[in-house]
Amino acid sequence: MDSATTAVVNYLEKRADIDQVHVKDKRPCLSDGFVEWEEKNSCELPDDLKRFYIVSDGLEIRWSFKNTNTKLSSAFIGKMYINSLNNLTRITTSGPKQMAIAELNDFFEKDTPRFNTQSWHIFELDPCDGHECVCLVYNPHRETSIWFLDRSLHFHRLASTFTDYYRLLLLHCGLPYWHYKYTDFGIPPYILHWYYTIVPSLLISRPNDDISLSNIIPFSTEKAFPHNPSSTAKDSKAKDQQNSTGQTQQMYSNSASVRSATPNQKRPMQQTKSINRSSSIPRALNNQ
Repeated sequence: MDSATTAVVNYLEKRADIDQVHVKDKRPCLSDGFVEWEEKNSCELPDDLKRFYIVSDGLEIRWSFKNTNTKLSSAFIGKMYINSLNNLTRITTSGPKQMAIAELNDFFEKDTPRFNTQSWHIFELDPCDGHECVCLVYNPHRETSIWFLDRSLHFHRLASTFTDYYRLLLLHCGLPYWHYKYTDFGIPPYILHWYYTIVPSLLISRPNDDISLSNIIPFSTEKAFPHNPSSTAKDSKAKDQQNSTGQTQQMYSNSASVRSATPNQKRPMQQTKSINRSSSIPRALNNQ
């Protein structure tokens, strides 16, 4: 494993609240496999993805929280997964679903990937346990990027390169539904406590934050994953409580003047829309 992946694994293994971290060994890909894949799919693999496969033919890291109930076995929560080269297959549809997919293409934006076309090539990078999909996409100019295909078959751009996506995958430690952070729906509220426990810094939104820009490069393992997770968590919790107390006092001190100045002021529509859309996830399609 590279240094960044090793740092994430070490961070998870040192946490007292994590039960086990399972890393599946993967053999490196042979050069013949690259030639065969490119000839079969008429596409050239990106250099960074090819370098990844030279080191490891895919990725599979799972981890679980400790269960306080000794009668129940711990279940894996986090998962960092990348398909092997042989499973990096093109996504196509046929039969009764093909007509529905063709109708969806009419609603896609101009620069959004499209199914069953000669100009767009879409490959499955991570099947996400069959619920969603992370895709390696070739546009009509044969430029590659990484997209997230949600349950409603809508695409969301995640990163411009495989390297950027891989660093995002490590930063989120493979937590469930982390891809939805970069969609209009947001992470489901009922699992946010896992994010506050493992990667609380990633839930702090910053103005003009663009995941495709260099603000996530280079990947700093020291800043993202502290050496002493327990003490850092306690310190951050104390700071959050202090900030919350200060904000609460300021809110109550200014609440009377705000209400008197604008008695009928409503919440901005954009904020209300964001809150409503982040409270749910699209229903899964009926896979046939």
